[in-house]
Amino acid sequence: MKELISINGLCYNYDDICALNNITLKVVEGDALAVIGPNGSGKSTLLKIINGIMFANKGAYVYKGKNINERYMSDNSSSRAFHRSIGFVFQNPDVQLFCSSVYEEVAFGPTQMGLEDREVKTTTENYLKLLGVEHLAQRVPYYLSDGEKKKVAIASILAVEPEVLVLDEPMSGLDPKTKTFIKELVVKLNRAGKTIICATHDFEYVKGMFNRAVVLSEQKTIVYDGAYERVIEDEPFMRANNLK
Repeated sequence: MKELISINGLCYNYDDICALNNITLKVVEGDALAVIGPNGSGKSTLLKIINGIMFANKGAYVYKGKNINERYMSDNSSSRAFHRSIGFVFQNPDVQLFCSSVYEEVAFGPTQMGLEDREVKTTTENYLKLLGVEHLAQRVPYYLSDGEKKKVAIASILAVEPEVLVLDEPMSGLDPKTKTFIKELVVKLNRAGKTIICATHDFEYVKGMFNRAVVLSEQKTIVYDGAYERVIEDEPFMRANNLK
């Protein structure tokens, strides 16, 4: 399989506090990767670096052969191409919803990509329908339920049709029905060829979503990289790493 992401010896510090320590990770096309670990292990920090929101203090992050660093991302065309290829759904959808209507929210990405009005309309309507929020098109995102906001946030990212979809705790704060909907959607997207990277601690609702897991420890480093089911079923390992 084609390698998309190569991270080697990556470290990140918040001032003098270590957030990630010597992370080495490869992600290939079609992976469905769960990033798991106890609170404070660096999961969200790793996802933000993968998405070019933050940059490592040490080590290298290569995406599709390009070194993703502040210099690379300072170029508008490079940054635009990168963010079209890899999409990030934040844990809190309020962070990324900013338009005056759900329709405008989902249409924003395709419009910024320079699509013609007809293409923007078709793309927006398709993703509103895919996420089951077409009836909310003229609603203000701020007033939606948490589950509706999450669906709109996912639709807005998928509308730019990224190769890689990255989700930070997508099940957080959602009702069981919405969790099941998101799980089934992510599985379908992965089977259709989209690469998935997802930080999660909600092991009950993500069963069957992933083929691979990376476990971060309280020491901010990777202590496991392998089959998802194998690590989830290893109760002594899970307890030792404060995952159960």
